[in-house]
Amino acid sequence: MSLLNSFTSKLNVVIIGASGGLGKAFIKVLEQEINVATIYAFSRNDVNSASNKTSYSYIDLENEESIERASILASSSAKIDLVIVATGILHSKQISPEKSFAHLDPSVMMKVFNINTIGPAIIAKYFLPKFPNIRQLFLNVGS
Repeated sequence: MSLLNSFTSKLNVVIIGASGGLGKAFIKVLEQEINVATIYAFSRNDVNSASNKTSYSYIDLENEESIERASILASSSAKIDLVIVATGILHSKQISPEKSFAHLDPSVMMKVFNINTIGPAIIAKYFLPKFPNIRQLFLNVGS
């Protein structure tokens, strides 16, 4: 039984954050789904896949032009049916969780905010208009 039975056609799926644990897990599951035709996987880091369903490209959530290019690339050959944003940051090599208020660093806080909040909002800005029925959806919600 497919997890995507509510969709009626072969799906074109976008996964943003493909190199992280969640992104990789989504790719692994979706590559096995018969309802999925194409997976456009975006991340800052290279990811390899044995499946010919999946194509990988670069994206940087702190760069709006990068997000716009990703949306154009993903929608250039087919409609987009589903976008999964599997991004987020709590810590990295340069960022560690604060253990007290004395350790708060405004530049680190801004980077975390940019990646976890502004990045997904900019993804919505460029990817939502690529959905085939988004205008009708907005009209229905607004009435």
